[in-house]
Amino acid sequence: MNPIRIILAMLAVGLVGGSVQAGVYNLDDPMPQHLPPLPYMHNQVQLVLGPLRKAALPPIANQPSPYEVQAAALEQKEPADLTTIDRVNLGACYLRMNRPNDALRVLREADQNNFLVKANLAATYQALNELGQAAAYEGQALAAWPSIQPGWNSVELGWYRRVEGFYLKLLQFRLAERDLNEREYNQPNRPWDKMDLLFEKPHGGGGDYEARELPWKLWGDLPPDAYAIVSQLLVWFPNDDRLYWQLGEIMNSIGLTPEAVKVFDDLSNKNLNGVREFKEHRRTLKESVDVANALATAYGNDVPRFQRDCRRFMAEIAPRGLLLPPGCGDLANETGLAVIVQADTAPTGTTRPPPRPAATGWQFDWKPIFVGFVAGLIVAVLGALQWMEWRRRRALILPSQPTEPAVHEAGAFRSDAAPSDRVEGAP
Repeated sequence: MNPIRIILAMLAVGLVGGSVQAGVYNLDDPMPQHLPPLPYMHNQVQLVLGPLRKAALPPIANQPSPYEVQAAALEQKEPADLTTIDRVNLGACYLRMNRPNDALRVLREADQNNFLVKANLAATYQALNELGQAAAYEGQALAAWPSIQPGWNSVELGWYRRVEGFYLKLLQFRLAERDLNEREYNQPNRPWDKMDLLFEKPHGGGGDYEARELPWKLWGDLPPDAYAIVSQLLVWFPNDDRLYWQLGEIMNSIGLTPEAVKVFDDLSNKNLNGVREFKEHRRTLKESVDVANALATAYGNDVPRFQRDCRRFMAEIAPRGLLLPPGCGDLANETGLAVIVQADTAPTGTTRPPPRPAATGWQFDWKPIFVGFVAGLIVAVLGALQWMEWRRRRALILPSQPTEPAVHEAGAFRSDAAPSDRVEGAP
C-alpha cells in the first residue's frame, strides 16, 4: 500500500463534515455517515454502499427505509408550504428510492436559480437517461455555485464543487460515447465496453497492465484525492457499475490489490466478463493475488526464512564471469557466492549437537583466515589485472625507443684529405 497517497486522499476531505451530500443533495439526510472517502477494505465498502443500494429496491411492507420515512413526512405538507430546501430533500429521497419521475416533478416546481436544485436535476436527468439535459443542468449548477452558503464552510464548498466538476466530465464522456455509438453502430444505447475517463485512461490489458503498478505509470496524472473523488461519486450513484469498476482500479493503484480483486469479483457476478478490458484486468490481478497467497502459505510469518531464500536465489542466478581473466575471475566469483550460500543454508539435521563450552584463552578459528585469504586473492587478482592493463595502455601511448646508440655518418674515408680536415691528434 502506498501510505502517502492514502493520507493525501483522506486529507482532501478530512475537514468536510455535516450531513450534506453533494451530487444528490439532501440537507437532512437520514444516513449522514456516508462521507468520503469510502473505507479501504472491501467488506467495509459494502457496509456503506449496501444500505444505499437497498434503498433503490422495491419497498418491503412494514419495513420502510430511512428515505421512505423522510419522504412520507415531506409529502404530508401542502405543496405551497414546501420550501426550496424541502423540495431539494424530497427530490433526493425520490432519487435514492429510484423514482426519478417523481423527483423531476418535485424539482421542476422549485426555484430554478438555486444551485442545489440544478445539481439534483442533473442527477435526475441522468437517472432518466437524458444525458444531454443532465450535462446542461450540471454546467448551470457549477456556474451558479456560490462563494458563501449558510451552514457550509469554504472547505465544503470547494470540495463539493471539485467533485461536481468531475461529475460533469463523466456526463460529457458518456454523452459523447452515446453519440459515437449512434453514428458508428446506430445503437445509442449500445452496452458500454470501457471505463469512464474521469482521469487519464489506465493502460490496456496484456503486458502493459500490471498489479500494484505505480500510479503515475498506470494512470498518468492521477490526482492524490482520486479515491475520495470516486468514493463521493459512488455514494451519489451506488448502483453505477462503471464507477465501482473505477474504484477497484484505484484500489490497485494504491497497493490494495487483494481488495481490488474482491471488487472485480463483485462485478464479474454482474456479467461484466463480456467487457474485454475488464476481463483482462481481472485476470492480471487474480494471478498476482494467487502468487502472493502461495508465498504466504509457504512462508507464513517466517520473514527471516523468506529473506534467506531470496538471497540464496539471487546468488544462484547471479551472472558468472564478471571478473577477468576467465580462470581466476570465475574462481573468485564462485568462491564468494559459495560463502553467501553456505552462510544462509539452514541446518538439515533434525537434532542439533550440544553447544560447545565457552572457550577459554586463545582458540584457532579458521573462518577469519579463510575469508581474509579469499578477500586477499580477489584483491591480488584485481591488482594484477589492473597492472597488466596499465602496462598495455602505456605501451600503446609511449613512442618506440632506440635500442642502440646512433652512429654519426662522416662520409667516405679519403687518404688525400687536407691537414685541416684531419682530426686533431691523428698521425
